[in-house]
Amino acid sequence: MENFEDFENKSYVPAREVRYTLTDHLVFIKNFLIVVLKVALKLVTEIAEIVIELFKPKKPKNISGQLALITGGANGLGRAIAFRLAQEKCNIVIVDVNIKEAHATASEIAEKFKVKTRAYKVDVSDYDAIQQLKNDVENDFGSVDILVNNAGILSKISLREGRAADVQKVINVNLTSHFWTVRTFIEKMIENRRGHIVAISSLGGKIAFPLACAYCATKFGVRGFMEALYDELCVDNYETFIKTTCVFPAFVNTRKELSDVLDQTKELGPRMSPRYAANKIVEGMLLDKRDITLPSGAKLLQIVGFFPDKTMKYTKTNITPVSHLQRAERKPENFNKTD
Repeated sequence: MENFEDFENKSYVPAREVRYTLTDHLVFIKNFLIVVLKVALKLVTEIAEIVIELFKPKKPKNISGQLALITGGANGLGRAIAFRLAQEKCNIVIVDVNIKEAHATASEIAEKFKVKTRAYKVDVSDYDAIQQLKNDVENDFGSVDILVNNAGILSKISLREGRAADVQKVINVNLTSHFWTVRTFIEKMIENRRGHIVAISSLGGKIAFPLACAYCATKFGVRGFMEALYDELCVDNYETFIKTTCVFPAFVNTRKELSDVLDQTKELGPRMSPRYAANKIVEGMLLDKRDITLPSGAKLLQIVGFFPDKTMKYTKTNITPVSHLQRAERKPENFNKTD
């Protein structure tokens, strides 16, 4: 394993010059064609499986009795996901910095669904705190089977606004926390040969919105993290028993301040209730879907990335909710604030 602490002391060693012969190029072409053929055969097989599923739909898996941990689970979408998983008879761990509301959510779930629940106050961007959370949860419940990385901050600052610490906080909570939680809980999933990791990204993880640079960068990061995680699991064939799901929700009706802004953007259609979104997320998870976009029609917004520059600019700066929010709140005195 590479030691990055010594990186600055390492001398630069240039790579040796490589010269390729005609034979080398021919070998490369041969190997490339073999790979293409293997991929084509695999593709045909998988397409056949997909066609079969159209006539014989896959049955949802049974997660009754499993332990689900939801970050940012006290309110909003996280709370709704916790309720929906409890409906499937999962035991529930609520992780949030707002411990009062986390306790209230846990108590309500326990009373309504008669499952084991508990709330923990944890800053998910703190690696040591996540390690302690693992110890506490395993002592109280056992190992985590389902990890839902939902905690996030909707940044209302453009790249030039706010303090450096504000930008760092968005990155730490929205992206870095995924590294810490997955690194911490995945070992037991591998040991138990059972697990499911769900990450809540955003539509902003598929199409960037203006004036939300830090937010979109983290959500694109979550998308890349989950794709790379799946590939890593495939290396050891762990993907056969540890499933991954990345969710790209559009506009969920959660916090009032966001709801007020979304009222100005009726061009994008009605927003989803947390309950509706949670139901679709868990339904997809039970079918082991790797990618869920909500609502499904929001996938069409990805075509904006293929628009000519002027059309793309008009679309992103006039009808996105982040644009409306930022125009109302942007102030020159907030630009490049220092810590």
